[in-house]
Amino acid sequence: MLDWSPPALVRRRDRLIGQGLLRLLGTDEAPAEVVELDPVEATVEGLELIAAQQGLTLAAAVRANGLAGGGPERPIGSRGMLLAHAIHTLGADEMFVRLIATARGRAALVPDPSWTLTASEIGAYTFCPQASYLQRCRVPVTPEADARRQAGSGTHHGIGRQTDVVQARARSRRCCSSPSAWRCCW
Repeated sequence: MLDWSPPALVRRRDRLIGQGLLRLLGTDEAPAEVVELDPVEATVEGLELIAAQQGLTLAAAVRANGLAGGGPERPIGSRGMLLAHAIHTLGADEMFVRLIATARGRAALVPDPSWTLTASEIGAYTFCPQASYLQRCRVPVTPEADARRQAGSGTHHGIGRQTDVVQARARSRRCCSSPSAWRCCW
């Protein structure tokens, strides 16, 4: 797909839409700056075909490979989350496209061994593993992609905070559910 010309890509996209395997996102499904790019998603039928090509049921392919899509009437997988963070999703996609393009121009990506990721960075959810790897490999990043990466880092941090709150509530419920468990609260 990365080697196709834009007209060839549009023809193939339109053929898959005509076959009912892809659909264009509606203007009310994502931010305007995303919708203007004419993004598509796999329909339920398209997702079932992808899963079948992998030798899996659709449910198994969603669990194992993260398939998502289906449209607003039959959302499948993490469709809602991907659309809620559509700008970040596009940024992540762009980074993978750049990774492939860079890899084609080099024998292989080699991370800089002097860069160290600290446990506190991991624990604070302030990094994206893919973005961190690409940064260590010194893959060039456009200013727009960098802005999306920074926004994505904020999103990861917010998700981490929500996870911390859920874990704290669960610990609190376990600790305070009976007098014999109260000692773990002190």
